[in-house]
Amino acid sequence: MKILSGYDDKYKTDYRAKVAEEVEQLRRKADLLREMLLGVAEGETIGQGDVFEDLAISIRGSQPKLQKLIEDEAEDTEAVSKLIELSELITADLQRYDKLRKGDYEGASNVTVKPLYVPSPKFRGPGS
Repeated sequence: MKILSGYDDKYKTDYRAKVAEEVEQLRRKADLLREMLLGVAEGETIGQGDVFEDLAISIRGSQPKLQKLIEDEAEDTEAVSKLIELSELITADLQRYDKLRKGDYEGASNVTVKPLYVPSPKFRGPGS
């Protein structure tokens, strides 16, 4: 009876763990795309119905959800900094992909991740 009423805790969905799993899956996809992009030789054509394109589309589609997570986790500065770092990596990976797809190998090699801005802790004043 507890299960039907939703009272039994062992069957409840742990949404935080589910989100963490989704973020980790996104990170693995981004890492895979980055590794593949770094292995592209000049003159090689990518992004025409291949794995590169599939990964880029999947990652690009996840960006709005990642931005929403950053907004929702505003209270947890450590989580926010990790999510922002992942967002910056993804942005750089997608820029690199777009440049390689267009044949701009030099531009792709110049894509870098901007340093992560971490705000300093707020000063609470003497005696705080």
